[in-house]
Amino acid sequence: MTPQDRQKFATLATMIRGAILALGYAVDDIEQGRWSPAELRNLAASVDKLGEQLRGSTASGNNRVVVDSVRADR
Repeated sequence: MTPQDRQKFATLATMIRGAILALGYAVDDIEQGRWSPAELRNLAASVDKLGEQLRGSTASGNNRVVVDSVRADR
């Protein structure tokens, strides 16, 4: 693995940890209706960004890490 690959995986891992933490803290508040539509959109945008990274989107021209996954429930 090259140093560039290591950096890509480290960045992806940091994003995943952030998403887990944010969603973990948000779940109860969202369930109880404490988040505004704007806060929900901000969270959704962050999750979308993580999704792009996981899918390997190249819309911005950057090479991205691609993680292939298969749903276990199907």
